[in-house]
Amino acid sequence: MKIYAIGTINKQKIGVSNNVAQRLATLQTGNSEKLSIHSTIEIEDDIAFRFEKFVHRDQSHRRILGEWFDMNQAEVKTLFAYYEITLDTLLAQLS
Repeated sequence: MKIYAIGTINKQKIGVSNNVAQRLATLQTGNSEKLSIHSTIEIEDDIAFRFEKFVHRDQSHRRILGEWFDMNQAEVKTLFAYYEITLDTLLAQLS
C-alpha cells in the first residue's frame, strides 16, 4: 500500500491506496483542475491507515476540507521526504 499526495499546484489530497495511478484517475473525474501525483511512500498494509490518520493530524493546521490540505508541491515533497526518513520512529509512536 502507499500513502500518496495527489493535487494541484497549491492543494494536496493525502490518502492511501494500493493503486495510486487509478486513484488519480478517480479523483480527476469531476475535478476541474489538473491533478498530479506529487509524492508517495510505500507502507505496510497493516499500518497504512493509522499512518494516514497520523499525517492528517500532524498537518491539521493546513486542512482545507476532509483529506485536502493547503500546501504546494515543494512543501508536500519535503514533508513526505521527512516522513520517509523518520518512518521507523513515527511508526513506533503509532504502536
